Amino acid sequence: MTERSRAELAAALCELFGLEAAGADVTPVGRGAMGQVWRLTAGGAAYAVKEHLWGVDERAVARGAAFQQAAATVGVRSPRNVPTPDGALVGHLPADLGGSGVRLYDWQEGPAPRPDEAETPERLGELLARLHGLALTAPDPPEPWYETLDEVDWERLAGPAGARRPWQERLAATLPGLRRLASLVTPSEPDDRIMCHLDVQCSNVVVTERGWVLLDWDDTGAGCPDRELAMALLRWFTAGGVDGAAIGKTMAAYRAAGGTAVLDPDRSFAMQAASCVNFVAAQARLALDDAHAEHHADAEERLTNVLTALPDVATYHEVARFAAAGDAGGAA
Repeated sequence: MTERSRAELAAALCELFGLEAAGADVTPVGRGAMGQVWRLTAGGAAYAVKEHLWGVDERAVARGAAFQQAAATVGVRSPRNVPTPDGALVGHLPADLGGSGVRLYDWQEGPAPRPDEAETPERLGELLARLHGLALTAPDPPEPWYETLDEVDWERLAGPAGARRPWQERLAATLPGLRRLASLVTPSEPDDRIMCHLDVQCSNVVVTERGWVLLDWDDTGAGCPDRELAMALLRWFTAGGVDGAAIGKTMAAYRAAGGTAVLDPDRSFAMQAASCVNFVAAQARLALDDAHAEHHADAEERLTNVLTALPDVATYHEVARFAAAGDAGGAA
C-alpha cells in the first residue's frame, strides 16, 4: 500500500468511527486467513483495526460483543469495541478502498505470552475456566466449520505427480494423516454446548500491565468446553513436542478456578480435527483459484505452515493422557 493510499485509509477510518483525522496514520500489523489488522493512530490515541477481507457477519459480531461483556464480569479482559457514531460495531470502507467491513478496538500494548513461560499454564487454565464457568446458552447451532467436513477431492487439490507446487507435494505426503483426522470429526451433543470463544491461542492474547487481554472474539459461538479445552492445550503446548508438565499445570489451574470439562481422547479433539481439515481444504482451494490470484502467496504460506505442523491422533491421545494425569495430581 502506498503512502497516499495509507493516508486515504486513515482518513476513511476516522470518518467512519468519528475520530479526529488531522495527523492520523495507519500501519499494517498482521494478516490472517480472514483479514488484515492495522494500527491506527488518531487524536492522540491508538486503535486496532480489523479489515474483514471475506465479509463480516454482523449477527456474529453482536454475539461476540455480548459474550465479551459477560466475560468481563468474571475478570476476562478484552479490548473495548469502538462503535461508529451511530452505534454500529461494523463500518464499511468506500468501494475505492476495497469496500471491506472494518471493526475498531482500543489498541493493546504488549507481547503475546510464550507457552514456555512459567506463569502461562496457570493463566491459561484460569482464563478457560472463567469462560466456561459462565455456561451461557448459545443462541445458534455451531458453525459447520467446527463440526462437519465438506466433500473434498484431495487428489485434485494435490495435483498430478511431477507437476506439483511445493505446497502440493507436502499436501500429497500428508493425505493419509488428513484422512485420519477427518475420521475423528463428529457432531457435538446439543446439551453439551455453551457459548465459547473458539480461538484461544497465543496470538490472540496480549500481556499488558493489567494482565492478560483476550483478543479476536469474532469466532464466538456454540461449542463444547471439553473441545475448546482440547484445542487450546494442543495449540499452546505441542509445538516442540507435547509439554506434559505444562498441560498438567494448566489442568490444575483450570480445576482450581472451577473448570469442569474432562477430555475424552476419542471425542474431545473432534473440533480441532474439523478446523484443521477444513482450513487445509479452504486454503488449498484459494491457492488454486485464479479469481483470487492476489491471495495465492498468503494461502500457500499458510498451507506450508499448517501441513508442516499437522497434528496426529497419537498426539491427541498424549495430550489427553497428560490432562488426565494433571487432573489426578500425579505424573504421567
